Amino acid sequence: MAGIKVKELGRKDGIKLYLEDGSWVLLRPSGTEPLIRVYLETNSPAKQAKIAAEMEASINQLAPN
Repeated sequence: MAGIKVKELGRKDGIKLYLEDGSWVLLRPSGTEPLIRVYLETNSPAKQAKIAAEMEASINQLAPN
């Protein structure tokens, strides 16, 4: 995930990726809308932007054509 290894995977309230550097990303499908919400926490704005861009690209690959 943006060059950081995933150390643990949680499945409470969605799919949560715990990264080795202490960052995390939560993917949570909406129960009322056709969308996936992405929450994340990092220790730098640059890392946040990189992870967010990677998640957006990954989710876009799942979208029907």
